[in-house]
Amino acid sequence: MIEGDGDLAPRAVEVLSDIHRRHGLLDAETVVAEARPKNSPLHRYFDWDNKVAGERWRLEQARQLIRRAVIVIGEPETKCRAFVHVRSANSYEPVEDVWSSPSWAAEVEATFRRDADAFAARWKNHRAIGATYRKWLESQLAEELAEVS
Repeated sequence: MIEGDGDLAPRAVEVLSDIHRRHGLLDAETVVAEARPKNSPLHRYFDWDNKVAGERWRLEQARQLIRRAVIVIGEPETKCRAFVHVRSANSYEPVEDVWSSPSWAAEVEATFRRDADAFAARWKNHRAIGATYRKWLESQLAEELAEVS
């Protein structure tokens, strides 16, 4: 199973790229199917013990269920999550309790800021890669047109 948020080994990235090339897409179902054989370079990234994997999946479903719970607050009425994860409590807490606790509110706000900063960094990187790819593509097209002329 993949632990943490670290980068994948270059070999795993190559295998994922190969899967995309061969199948014309890269989705979870295809990756699991390709990783299932024990000799697959991706096999080690998964829990194959169904008892363990099943319990982990149910825990993930529970987290999704909690995150989907919403309440309506304020004027004008606004939907918001009913529960917010508080790391220091290792629990999802009612949103009213979080905002009533200065320490929990500060913790959750800091988490929101980190998440927003991480999203902004990913977006900036995505845009930079897009610009680099466009320049590369333009140079490739220019070469192709030069060869045709």
